[in-house]
Amino acid sequence: MDLDALNETLLHRLRLQTTPVAVKLARSADEVPRKARRPHRTLGVRITICQAFGMARRYGWTLALCADDVACTPAALCYGFLRPPADMPNPQDAVAEAFLTMGYTVDLDAQRRELASFPTRPPGEVYAVLVAPLDKAPFEPDVVLIYANPAQLVRLVMAAVYPTGERVRGEFAGIGGSCLDGVLGTLRDGRPRVILPGAGDRIFSGTQDDEVIMAVPGPQFAAIVDALGKAGHDQGIRYPPMTFLAFEPRSAAAWQHLAAFLEPAA
Repeated sequence: MDLDALNETLLHRLRLQTTPVAVKLARSADEVPRKARRPHRTLGVRITICQAFGMARRYGWTLALCADDVACTPAALCYGFLRPPADMPNPQDAVAEAFLTMGYTVDLDAQRRELASFPTRPPGEVYAVLVAPLDKAPFEPDVVLIYANPAQLVRLVMAAVYPTGERVRGEFAGIGGSCLDGVLGTLRDGRPRVILPGAGDRIFSGTQDDEVIMAVPGPQFAAIVDALGKAGHDQGIRYPPMTFLAFEPRSAAAWQHLAAFLEPAA
């Protein structure tokens, strides 16, 4: 894919405020770009995965997050960077009880169900999460995250529906928006998803109140960008939305009264 050209087309058609984010799950050190920033080494801090998305789209940085770069325990667990000790009895319940203290669900049974719905990767499968602005990505993305406002999202959804006629779906829990639902959920399902930025996105990565996310599998990205110029486009369904102006407005009562006794000048 010509990522730079696709990025330009996307920015032109949607007037996005930030560049989309390319994400790849590297399985070995050989896949990590040489110039990718390692937060723990280059910044001296560990960060959340959603922070890396923010750095990519706002700073233009390419990053590689390995296990020792990730500060978010739930994400590290779901990406397989952390795991319960092999000799721990009932590790699932131990994890659920820890989550329960955050108050996300009403009781342990509900917390177990929420955790069971999370997309995950087996321990040790992911060596690093590679993150880059789309136009500078030195790798083919597994997933592209497009940060958009609701009106822009409508166009993206229409473009995703255009090739297949299948509706775009989303799963929402209010947490793990971009990192879990956006990346792991999209890879699991192999289809585009609407993502609600979660608590971490808002607190740590600078995601704004008017931003939502469209997550697209890398292999489907080019077709969806192309469909932006086709799905409803010739009927005027574009961004910014075209306002219908070809109508005769109803005048205020005072102007109707005035017009009643005026006459043409010629």
